[in-house]
Amino acid sequence: MQWQTEIKQERERWFLAHKEELDQLETYWEDKAERKLLRRKIDEQNAELTRLQQELDYMTDQTRERNVSSKEIIKQLEQKLEKSNRENVVLRDEQQRVLTTMKTELQSCEDRLRQANAEKNQLHDTVIQYASHVSKPISQVCV
Repeated sequence: MQWQTEIKQERERWFLAHKEELDQLETYWEDKAERKLLRRKIDEQNAELTRLQQELDYMTDQTRERNVSSKEIIKQLEQKLEKSNRENVVLRDEQQRVLTTMKTELQSCEDRLRQANAEKNQLHDTVIQYASHVSKPISQVCV
């Protein structure tokens, strides 16, 4: 009975010791979601850039036909395009930062997981040792 209590205590100790790894895994998935959101924003910016370019092309064609001063329209659209480009660069930089952080955290989690597995294997060996002592007849244990 005592070995069962010791095993339960050791198991609880192990789970408490690895709570941080579980928390880091949760953070990893949150960062992954953030990266996905950033990717979606970048895609939206790219779509906006494409739309603005098409709008610019269309307006250029229209101004030629109507003999309207297209310089101002083109200037405004180019400014919008430049602004979208800057925002896209910022989002890409942020995505790269998040990706670098996630890689570092993932490596740390993998290292801790390897250590936890080694401790789990050691605990398993200890349980087997206890079990082998319990299964021996009393005459063999007391000799």
